[in-house]
Order: sequence, then C-alpha cells, then structure tokens
Amino acid sequence: MSHPLSAAPRLKNLLPTILQYGLKYGNFSRILTRMKTTIDLDEEKLERVMKLGGIGTRKEAVEFALSEAERALKLRRFLRRKWSTEELKDAVDPNYDLMKLREMDKPDYGPSH
Repeated sequence: MSHPLSAAPRLKNLLPTILQYGLKYGNFSRILTRMKTTIDLDEEKLERVMKLGGIGTRKEAVEFALSEAERALKLRRFLRRKWSTEELKDAVDPNYDLMKLREMDKPDYGPSH
C-alpha cells in the first residue's frame, strides 16, 4: 500500500481541472469538502433513527441527522430573533381567518345517521 502523501503530487496536477470544473458548474463545495471521517456513534441510537426514518445506510443516517440539526438550529436562531413592532405588525396577513380555514379543512362524512 502506498503512503497517503504519495497522492499529493497527483492531486496537485488535478487542481486546475478541479477548479475549472468548479467554475463551470459551481460545485466547489462538493468537490473540495467531501472527506472520510471516523466518528464514535451511539450504535443503538443510530439503529433506532435508521428504523424510524426508514433510512438504509449509516451514511444516509448521519446526513439526515446533520440536516435535521442544521434545520433545528436555524429555526432556533429565527425564533430568538428580536422583532421590531413594524415586523410584528406585518407578520400576519390581515385577511387570515383561522375559523374559515378550519371549516374548509373539516372532513365531509356525508349525511348523519
């Protein structure tokens, strides 16, 4: 097996191609940030998440967990934001009618017995 650093000269030669591809297709993050990582996971929790989410692979489970964590953190930041009076005033459409929406969403069970 070759030494891990022995690939460095070959990668250096590929850099212009990688940069050209990234400029053409805008995929720098996909090309330059993918890497293998070794992490210690709670195996039981991982299996539960995979089962609950219908997730087939460990990689998909980790990607799912990262996406969900990112979404939750963005939501937390949004909810902690200080809102101005003007922003709060414009936050809800004045024509919003909750009762009308509930009536429209009510199932029709047909004639009662």
